[in-house]
Amino acid sequence: MRGRMNRRDNGWCGQKRAMLRLALLVATPFVAAAAAVIEAARPTCTPAAIEAVLASTATDRGTAGRDDLYGAGVVDAQQALNAATC
Repeated sequence: MRGRMNRRDNGWCGQKRAMLRLALLVATPFVAAAAAVIEAARPTCTPAAIEAVLASTATDRGTAGRDDLYGAGVVDAQQALNAATC
């Protein structure tokens, strides 16, 4: 039947996968901007230190800890900048 989705046509699963990809594409510039702010304010921070502070200060979503759906969580640039001590 046209227009109806069932488990075999991968309709909902395909839509969900597309939504997750879009969320990743939208989140990436925010995380990159937060990393750039930290790098500008704390030039002695290494990329690994910036990554660690961003992950440790992110607001967790979904399953506790890092997961495939939300990653480390929602970036909190201000909290990350305040926590960066390098």
